Amino acid sequence: GVNLGLVQATSDFGGIYWYLNDGTTAKWYLGMNDSAQFYLWNASASSTDLLVSSAGNVGIGMTPASSVKLDITQGNAGDGYKGLNILNSVAHGADNHTHFGAMITVSSDKGSNTGTRNRALYLDALNAHTNQAMFVDNGDVIVNSGKVGIGDTSPGVKLAVDSGSQSSGLGDTVGGFQVGNIAGAGGRLIMGGNIDGHSFIQGSDGSNAYPICLQLSGGNVGIGTDGSTWKFGVKASDA
Repeated sequence: GVNLGLVQATSDFGGIYWYLNDGTTAKWYLGMNDSAQFYLWNASASSTDLLVSSAGNVGIGMTPASSVKLDITQGNAGDGYKGLNILNSVAHGADNHTHFGAMITVSSDKGSNTGTRNRALYLDALNAHTNQAMFVDNGDVIVNSGKVGIGDTSPGVKLAVDSGSQSSGLGDTVGGFQVGNIAGAGGRLIMGGNIDGHSFIQGSDGSNAYPICLQLSGGNVGIGTDGSTWKFGVKASDA
């Protein structure tokens, strides 16, 4: 069975506690401390599993920061541990409705302020060389409207990639953008902009130069022209 008891308030905690009637020392405490914080405390692990501050901020496994409404720490080491797991198990049935595992909304407009826009989601991977801010294992990533900026906080087009000045070459770390059979060391297209003022396109297999094929299924190629007349047309600039 489970026993329930009361504990007198101290400098640390006070309130009610419950424990299994099996001779163990496992106890859970629920109450309020001298800092006017509501808490759920695991006596066996000597850890505060849930704490609500006097300002209404919630911390799970930690004391919440003053600027954060919900603060969660993972607290466990090892592969596969999650600080937050959201599962939507509702089947997509005949009602044709879209079901969301999580929805984050910013309802206020920044108005006339000229600073950074309000952000519905902010990801920060500390130690960025070893951590990943986002990893998508299955499914699609869809941006229904708006723009995507990589290295660009104010993208002016649908996809803007600002990689800064990059060196040309053939390996995995050159250029500003690579697309192709990268994992399989197959053909890839490397693109970027160099510090000396030119842009470059390079075909590579990761180590060696690789052919670049254009219009394999038909069509023309034009430089300075739309290429509508010749298979390969070059038009010099007007004098």
